[in-house]
Amino acid sequence: MKKPLTLLFLSTALVGASLQAQTPSPYPCLDSEVRRHFDFWLGEWEVFAGDQKAGESSITLAEGGCAIHESYTTTKGYSGQSINYYDPIAKKWRQNWVGSSGDVGIYEETDSRTKGSMQFIARQMDARGAIQLNRMTFTYDPNADTVRQFIESSGDEGQTWTPSFDGLYKRKK
Repeated sequence: MKKPLTLLFLSTALVGASLQAQTPSPYPCLDSEVRRHFDFWLGEWEVFAGDQKAGESSITLAEGGCAIHESYTTTKGYSGQSINYYDPIAKKWRQNWVGSSGDVGIYEETDSRTKGSMQFIARQMDARGAIQLNRMTFTYDPNADTVRQFIESSGDEGQTWTPSFDGLYKRKK
């Protein structure tokens, strides 16, 4: 007995829909809320320390939205790059930084994540060769469309903190 033609089209449509539902998105990170948490930092920025322009930063999505790439240059010739990503095993964001003066930092997100804010901590070697903790906090101000990057350093394992950089990212017009 022949199947009615409408049933054949219906079953073909169902199989096609089922296969489409099983096919993973080519860019799953774009649909992940936790992987979009740091998107407030995306853009082309001028960076200021107080009233003085300190440099420029280009923050872009990379690897299908699974990473955020930073390219930073200062007015004094220093430059650096970072790759930022959400680590699903640790359930934390990470930042790997490399600067032109040989400085490196492997930052891990602290437990203080809130909407429009991100905080990282890393062990780094200072210019004298001493190991210190660096705590870096990013805070987005949606009204001004700026991001504050506040870095503090500690030479006593976090007992006391000293501000080392207070930068304001202003979006380029």
